[in-house]
Order: sequence, then C-alpha cells, then structure tokens
Amino acid sequence: MKKILTVIGTRPQYIKYAALYRNLRKYFNEVLVDTGQHYSRNMSENLISELEIPYPHYLLGANDTDQLKQISAIMLGLGKVISRHKPEMLICFGDTNSALSAALTSVKFSIPVVHIEAGERNFDRNFKRVKSYTIPEEANRIIIDSVSAHLICASEQARKNLIRENITGNVFHAGDIMYDLYLRRIKNVIRNKAVLRKYNLTSKNYFYATIHRAINTDNPRRLEVFYNVFKNIEKTIILPLHPRTLKQLKKFSLLRKYLSLKNLIITEPLGYDVSLCLNFHSTFVLTDSGGVVREAYFNGVPSVMLDDTSEWLDIYISGWSAIAGSDENMILSFIRKFRQPSASPNFFGDGRAAAKIVSYLKKC
Repeated sequence: MKKILTVIGTRPQYIKYAALYRNLRKYFNEVLVDTGQHYSRNMSENLISELEIPYPHYLLGANDTDQLKQISAIMLGLGKVISRHKPEMLICFGDTNSALSAALTSVKFSIPVVHIEAGERNFDRNFKRVKSYTIPEEANRIIIDSVSAHLICASEQARKNLIRENITGNVFHAGDIMYDLYLRRIKNVIRNKAVLRKYNLTSKNYFYATIHRAINTDNPRRLEVFYNVFKNIEKTIILPLHPRTLKQLKKFSLLRKYLSLKNLIITEPLGYDVSLCLNFHSTFVLTDSGGVVREAYFNGVPSVMLDDTSEWLDIYISGWSAIAGSDENMILSFIRKFRQPSASPNFFGDGRAAAKIVSYLKKC
C-alpha cells in the first residue's frame, strides 16, 4: 500500500479527519501527525474518543503564539517525520498554519500535496473578494493551492474560484467531508434531548452563539458590540466559551458584563455532538466559525456571521445567512427581518465526499 502522511492541528481539522480516515486507511498506509497548533489535552482526548479517531502517531507540540515560530516549528518537526517515513503523498486540510507548514515542507521534499478544501476564497458582505494580504487564512489558502498537486474542492464555487485563477489541473470536486460526518451523526444527535434538559432549553426557542476568531477576541470594541447584541435579543442565548475568548474577556474586564446578562448561558467548550445538537434545535445561530455556519445551513437554521468576511459564499447568496461582522444594527436587523428562503440548495455534495476523495487518490 502507498504511504500517505496526514497533518492536522486544530479542532475543525480533527472533525474533517473523522469523516475521512476510515476510507483512507482501507487503501493507504497512513501516518497521522497532530502539529499541536491548538493543542489542548482535554479537547484532543475528547474529540478522539467522541469521534472514534485514531491517536496521532506524532504530536509536534508547535503551539507557540508567534506565528513565525509556530510555522518554523511545524516545518522542522514534519521534516523529521517525512525523512523517517518517506510518504508518497501528504494530505492537509483548509487554511491553518498547520496546513500551510505541511504544504511547504512537503514541497521541499518533492512530495505531492493533497489539499482538501482547496479553492475556498474570502468574500466581504458585498460578495467581493478580499485582498489576500489582509487575512492570514486567505493568504494561507492561496499559497497552499499554488503548490498543491491535487486540489480537492468541497463546493462548485471553490472549483470556479480555482478556474478564475487559472488553476485547472488535478482539481476534483468531491463535496464537503464535514457534510459526510454530519449525515453520519445527526439522527442520533437530535434524539438526545438530554442536552436541552441539561441547559433548561426548549427546541426552537433559543439562540446558539460561538466566538473564537482573533478578529473578535482581540478587539474589546467588538466584544462590547456582541454584549449589546446579546442584551437586545429577547430569547435565551447559549454561548460555549473558547479558552481564548474567556481569556480575552477577563483581560478586557468584560467577563462580568457577559455574566450579568440574564438571558445568556455560558458554558465550557462543547464536543462535536453536543454543539451539533444545540445548533440543530436553535432558532438562530450567531458565530464567527465557518464550520458552525455550514452546520446551521445543513440543519436549516438561519445564521449571522460575526466576521467581516467568509469563504462560504453560496450560503450568503442563498439568503440563509448574512456577513455582519461587528455591525450591531446589521446583526439585529437581519435577525428581526429574516424570512426563510423558499429554497435550500445542496451546495455540499451527497455525503460521499470521503469515499470519492479516496477513490481519486487511489488513481494518483
């Protein structure tokens, strides 16, 4: 069997990997590396257990907050792994520093890069492309796509983005592997009403919110805006706090204000199934996470993107979501004026993306 090296390092990458690895290991001798980019023992252990993921063969521990040091550490660590195992291909996911470092290291060893979620590009609220140098993740995507031997797209929009950039060779539209995992788990997830009972919630009578991106957590003005938004929403809101968000709320002396809101339930970070359950039963989702926005769309739940840009253009054009950033009036206006669109097109495939990706890779 061909040897393949898979690189992950963040929670979303664990989730995407959970959808892929069973198919992958049937036909490939796989070495799994966790870079440690967002490593937390509790998070990683819980995700491995919950999603039944194999333990990584290597944990690099590259969790430095300085991006250059982090990228350097990942590349040096991966270089040693590649020298030892001599893989014939390398898989990376998305737009993180882990994915960028993996792609660059692989190229230096003349190993073909397989980029899953290739072709995604950031658009603003007017559906215009943003400058790549203004968003680190956007720059990462473009660099990874430019050096990848195989570009696996989650959506038709992503494939079209690549064509506009004159990237046409070895581009494969497989569908979204997150949708694979969603379909695999959603039926059992929504039957588990114990989650709602635990937080004293009623289905379709509360909002689900997440905030974790640096553009929000590192800006006290934006965190103040979200406090005001929550204050002006009449329904209960449940907000699992990312460790970085909690740290910054304390730093900016805002945690007490958030805790004072009678309609706000703050929890610790949640597992995949619990998060999906709360998303499914909510009335509205407020988030800065591309993954949570997609899950809301899968669930038929309207959402607001608490970021100034997003790569999942189809969802916003469909009318199911809005890119509002920290514009308080826009957030509240979209919530109050929302009318469910007549259609909910399937932009993300048929739930067989993982099988299609592996079938494609077998021929490479």
